[in-house]
Formats: sequence, C-alpha cells, structure tokens
Amino acid sequence: GYIGLPTAAMFANYDHDVVGFDVDSDVVSQLQDGAVHIDEPGLRAFVNQALDSGQLTISDEIVEAKYHIICVPTPFDDEAKEADVSYIESAGEAIVPVLREGDTVILESTVPPGTTVEVLQPILEQSALSAGDDFALVHCPETVLPGNIITELQQNNRIIGGVNGVSTEAAVRLYESFVEGEIRTTNSATTAEFV
Repeated sequence: GYIGLPTAAMFANYDHDVVGFDVDSDVVSQLQDGAVHIDEPGLRAFVNQALDSGQLTISDEIVEAKYHIICVPTPFDDEAKEADVSYIESAGEAIVPVLREGDTVILESTVPPGTTVEVLQPILEQSALSAGDDFALVHCPETVLPGNIITELQQNNRIIGGVNGVSTEAAVRLYESFVEGEIRTTNSATTAEFV
C-alpha cells in the first residue's frame, strides 16, 4: 500500500531482510516484476534498489518474522461516524498463525485511541501468546505526506508506544536503524495513538 511499500523499501535499503505482503494479487505480481503501482516521486527507484539488493521480496503469503508491521487503511465511515478498523482486524488475524514468542507487532495505521489494545491485542492473543510478555505490541503512527514520503520517513520525528516498556524498546531498536528525526517513547500504545 501507499505507506507499506515505502516503509518496506526503507527497512530493506537499511539492510533489513523484508518480506512485503499485500492481499491484492495484481499488486504482488506487479511488484515482483519491479513495477511500482504508486505514483510518488523517487519511489520507483527506491523500491527497485531494495528489490535488486535482495533485501526486499514480495509475497502473497505472510511469513514468520521477527517484526510484523501493519500498514493498512482505516477509512472514515461517514455513516457510522468512526474509523473502519476491519483491515486491522484482518491483518491481525493473518499474523496469528505465524506469530512466535519474541516477535514484535507494530501498528502504523492511523487509528482511534485504544485500537491497539482493544482491537488488535485480543486478536493477536488468539495465538495463545500474551502481548507484552510473549510478544511485543506497539503503535508507531506514520507521519508522512504524499509527495515527500521517502524523506519524511527518515527525517520526521516518531512516537513509539508499546503496551509496556519491553515492547516500546523492541520497536525503538528497529526504527533507530533509519529514523534521523527524534524518536519519542511512551509505555502506552494509547498515548501514541493520541499523538
């Protein structure tokens, strides 16, 4: 997606092995062929650099990983007067079969306060693992604007809020690899959602 692809390429271009996943098989096929479907300055070259290096692969399956980063839409439902979090629910359900002890799940989508703990956490805990104890759970909202995404991913300040301190620190270690802006932390995912 619009945030997920640049984020995946950013991590890959900073020497992380990344598997990008999308539910749209056409998007997966295009990206596997090196065709970038998003119109964003510099993105095509940035993604192809990650693909050519072998650090980024595109898959139609979610795989086991140390970090699972959820970047899905949360469109505002005008009728219900609230954000539609169904994509987050689906992403969480898809991660459950591959979630392992010691993994970290990071929600980057813009969400109403409480979503990480009240919506995503119960879904992930269907794995029989406990958030904060067995796996880290974090909210780290993306803060970029179209037209300058690559630069803003690196240079913007970030807020990272986990369900506990261990979760927060697990995410900080990852984002420190490329974020040049200030990384602020809180041991509350809900506080990060408010920010």
